Amino acid sequence: MHPRIHDVIKCIKQHWKHATIRLITNGYLLKKHNPEVWFDYAPFEMQISVHRKDHEQYLTAEIKRILQCRTGWRVKKHKPSGHKNIEFLLDNFAVYKSVFGEFVKPYQDDMSPFNSDPVKAHSICGAPNTPVLYKNKLYKCPAIANVLDILPGYTDYQGVGHNEDLTQFVDSIGKPESVCSMCPEQRSHCVDHYAEGSVHVKNLD
Repeated sequence: MHPRIHDVIKCIKQHWKHATIRLITNGYLLKKHNPEVWFDYAPFEMQISVHRKDHEQYLTAEIKRILQCRTGWRVKKHKPSGHKNIEFLLDNFAVYKSVFGEFVKPYQDDMSPFNSDPVKAHSICGAPNTPVLYKNKLYKCPAIANVLDILPGYTDYQGVGHNEDLTQFVDSIGKPESVCSMCPEQRSHCVDHYAEGSVHVKNLD
């Protein structure tokens, strides 16, 4: 979790007073924050993502720390196969736990792109509507930003800087583009998210 996360959220609230902020976190560093402070940011949503089954109990305890700050929660359970596992809701505030079974690797085992049909690849994308700000540039999805950070020149795609025209970038959100061809077009290339060794995290202490 970013050391200035609260400054960032306050800045957003200053300029977009009625915006609902969704904070997506793996939950491991929530223990460093007073759970009461999150309620100051309503309307607010917190997604706590479970990336390893053997850590789910630890993350559930962090969720309980937040829930204990208020009463009157409404609980909404979802199908086990769904992205949202369970939601805890108040007016203008929500905490939910997300679980992941499989994810599509954005590259082949030798780190080369798939050269897929962009439309087919986009149709099975795990983040089709999730642009990301990374190192002061906007990218269509987290996978592109991360792959280009590891392998510069992997694709011709370039992130959009703060002084560039955002019109085309905004118009392309949620739509397939040529860069989507780097990912597979079939789910046979999915990886079991919970398989031993698939996800590494820092020491919980």
